[in-house]
Amino acid sequence: MRRVTDERGAVALVVALLLVPLLGFAALAVDTAVVYVARTQLHNASDAGALAVAADCARGTCGDVAGTATALTAANRAGDDTARTTATVDGATVTVTVASRVTPVFAGVLGVGASRVEASTTARWAPLSAVTSPVPVALSVCERPGPAGVPTGDRPQVVRPSADATCEGPAGPVATGLVLLAADGCSVDVVAGADLAVTDDVPPGCDLDTLRPLLGTVVPVPVFDRLTGTASGSSARVLGIAGFRITGWSTGTTVVGAGAACGDQPCLLGHPTGYAALDAAPSDTVSGAPDLGARAVLLSR
Repeated sequence: MRRVTDERGAVALVVALLLVPLLGFAALAVDTAVVYVARTQLHNASDAGALAVAADCARGTCGDVAGTATALTAANRAGDDTARTTATVDGATVTVTVASRVTPVFAGVLGVGASRVEASTTARWAPLSAVTSPVPVALSVCERPGPAGVPTGDRPQVVRPSADATCEGPAGPVATGLVLLAADGCSVDVVAGADLAVTDDVPPGCDLDTLRPLLGTVVPVPVFDRLTGTASGSSARVLGIAGFRITGWSTGTTVVGAGAACGDQPCLLGHPTGYAALDAAPSDTVSGAPDLGARAVLLSR
């Protein structure tokens, strides 16, 4: 009896039988990747929207919350015209949610419709209690714009070195004006509640080339409520941190920006305003820190 040894076509039959589930798994993988990419884009968009709104609120006014959130989420989505954005401010937090519908590439052939995908981000702002100030200057609490650091708008303010004039601060009488801080260069590490060494001269290594780019910008500056020690070894206690828009300064001989208003005396010209630190860490805020206008913006998601 002869046996049939010709098996040609058997492999093709097996491949044909396995092709359907293989294509099904491939289609599932592609559709899953499409949803994953869409969700990642929505998360990026909600992060951007929440940070933008929180930064506006941290600077003193939330403005058009819905408009800001919608504009920033749209700018961070890749051509998705179906997404919808909602934003809710609650106290010192804002939650931005972005929702969209994603149509599967292959599952649609089987009648599977678009699925809803959404991402939500919550951001918060809190008084800044630690920061690196780019200028070696501390302002007296007497120069603070008002309760809780309420900005004074664009009204210029001339701040001169502390002299005999005083105001009543939280810890008693305190000198008005500003003090120069000892530093290695221009930058000073500031922590609320700590003491900073005071100097009579601009620190070595802090020159006009370093400071000039700060003209017209808002910088975080320490606010002191107490000066202690002798002239050669005095220190300033940091009450908190404020935002200050620098419009000019004068060393007495060199005038920068609007510093001519200082006359022939050293001074800093500008005005207090809100400051939002977008690169702050959670450790840069502490519960109960005075709110003097400089605030950290943090993602809570």
